[in-house]
Amino acid sequence: MPAGARATEVLIIGGGIAGAAAGWALVRRGVSVIIAEAEPVCGRHTTGRSAAALLATYGPAQVRQLTAESMAFFHDPGDVVDHPLLHRRPTVYVAAAGDEHGWLALVAEVALAGELGIPAELLTPAEVLQVAPLMRPDWAAGGVIEPETCDLDVAGLHQGLLRTVLRTPGATVLTGARIVALRRDEPAGSPGGPSPRWHAVGADGSRITAQVIVNAAGAWADEIARSASVPPVGLRPLRRTAFTAPSHAPPQAGRPLADGPFLVEITGRWYVKPEGAGVLASLADETPDIPRDAVAEMADVALAIERINEATVLGLRSVQRAWAGLRTFTPDGRMLIGPDAVVPGFIWFAGLGGYGIQTAPRAGEVVADAAIAAMA
Repeated sequence: MPAGARATEVLIIGGGIAGAAAGWALVRRGVSVIIAEAEPVCGRHTTGRSAAALLATYGPAQVRQLTAESMAFFHDPGDVVDHPLLHRRPTVYVAAAGDEHGWLALVAEVALAGELGIPAELLTPAEVLQVAPLMRPDWAAGGVIEPETCDLDVAGLHQGLLRTVLRTPGATVLTGARIVALRRDEPAGSPGGPSPRWHAVGADGSRITAQVIVNAAGAWADEIARSASVPPVGLRPLRRTAFTAPSHAPPQAGRPLADGPFLVEITGRWYVKPEGAGVLASLADETPDIPRDAVAEMADVALAIERINEATVLGLRSVQRAWAGLRTFTPDGRMLIGPDAVVPGFIWFAGLGGYGIQTAPRAGEVVADAAIAAMA
């Protein structure tokens, strides 16, 4: 090993929620890890730009299963964080009057919630106004309320997972550590010989050797694969723009805005979540993009404001802050979690599609199991 090189059992590339969850799960199993994050801080991109809502019916079947298996952790994170991660906030899905597709989506949401054992109720237009008085009268064809959904402290979760790694002997988190090349030794020629190892080279010339690579690089995961001579899978980064804005809604007697529900247009045209004295809002867009530090498109912000003002009395006019994140999908939409089909010792934790936070505890354990199996 070259002088000054670091050595570990598992090198995790990416320090967002995926890398942090994988590191947490591995150190709990006694495995030495290095998390290498390209940016000066971990969680700068998608993880730090989340709507921070925990919705058990959100996503395809694979996601819902991993979310369900993560719930026990979210309710009792043990020593990972010293405060509750969840704060109850009902979600109200709405559909516009005359939108047959939206109405059918509401009915399907209630049916899905019933299958999953999640409380949900189909609402008439009048009932929508009772639980979500910020809606405009006569706008909604109806709605669905899921009263047990929650806000999730994403920053607390992410930092807690990283702290667990940092306080574990034999574990390291490196920032500003962009990996530019990966090479794997040829397999040992005889039984009992040295195990094959990965050799990682950083942009600054630093070197790390490891038995296993976990590729948790988000929108850059295909680039990491190419650097390791691993076939890329065709990941698609999709940009989503969000913003915060002050509300100009009429006062609601006895109903503080901050206590209101998370409002979601059921067909994916917008969402609004109370935040302080204003709201966090989005067009819920999925615009094809490239791996980069995504920025908000003001045209998307303007369209979201137009749609939200048509449906609500929030009276959004100005924007306090706007940002964008990349939600990265595999070609078939399934999260890619597990060993590469061709190259040994290379574990994928990518294509999380905006579901990485709500599935992090259980998905991290799945990755840890795959990494340990690869070392056997």
